[in-house]
Amino acid sequence: MYAYLFYECLHPHPVESKRKRKLIIHINFTTMAVRPIHIQGINPDNTLILSDNGNTTASRGDTIQWIIDNNSGVASISSIHDTSSNDIFNPDPVRQSGNSTMWQGTINPNLPIPAEENYCIYYTKPGSPTVYTQDPKISVNN
Repeated sequence: MYAYLFYECLHPHPVESKRKRKLIIHINFTTMAVRPIHIQGINPDNTLILSDNGNTTASRGDTIQWIIDNNSGVASISSIHDTSSNDIFNPDPVRQSGNSTMWQGTINPNLPIPAEENYCIYYTKPGSPTVYTQDPKISVNN
């Protein structure tokens, strides 16, 4: 992205008049992506049906969102946490304020790469106190 800034330069010399000069500023933005993972349903073996098939590819600093779809059979997520030797999330995933069906976490910007790490989703079904788990994977390449 380039930003162009025009400015007037006043010179103290009485002979010189106002002159317009062009200043070009180069700005390099690194855009962090938002990577939504929809929880679409539950298989007969109680594993989750995830929109990314349980394997997300992300970059350091990306935001991961877990969204419980309507009629998925998932009542709630009680926790999402890292089960790997590296701290893949920083900050750790949390339920979004005012939205009981969405959680969000950020890939650690200092994570050594490449990395392929598991994490755990703890969830419940409607009308059941039983907490089930799913261990999806995140691959971080840059």
